[in-house]
Amino acid sequence: IVVVLALGGFTTSAETLPVLSVFLKPMTEEFHWSRSVFTGAMTIGTVLGGFLAIGVGPLIDRFGGRWILIVGFSIVGGSLILMAGISELWQFYVLQIVARIMTTGVLGLAPRVILPKWFVAKRGRAIAVEQLAGRMGHAVTPVYLQLLVSLRSWRIASIVAGIVMWAVSLLP
Repeated sequence: IVVVLALGGFTTSAETLPVLSVFLKPMTEEFHWSRSVFTGAMTIGTVLGGFLAIGVGPLIDRFGGRWILIVGFSIVGGSLILMAGISELWQFYVLQIVARIMTTGVLGLAPRVILPKWFVAKRGRAIAVEQLAGRMGHAVTPVYLQLLVSLRSWRIASIVAGIVMWAVSLLP
């Protein structure tokens, strides 16, 4: 359980600010957007995700986190893949708001509910391992995505981020 949630924490980093900043420059230059316009989608999605968490928490308590995590990872991975095909600002906003809502309101919450239920004696260690994997994702994911942006394009990097999320989070 800890390993699976840690892998999920690692891949969830693809929808966090250290990673999204890799996409900021190439996307704002291609579409001639301001940085405020780019980050606006993340801001809206984060706030809405916080409100969603209020409703998701009781669902996790009642039904468990497995299916909620599967839905969350599927949606975020799909949003990253679909982002590679955007051509308009509204498309970016829809995909990023949905992805941030899932990241903040589901994927960020579920491990904090699941781990304390499964672990009592070594709860601190279990949570620390899951959190460490998330921080490792913050350190590693921007590096390989920036390499892909430099070698290919931000669109390829976005597709790879979505596929990695699906492969590393959904399969286990």
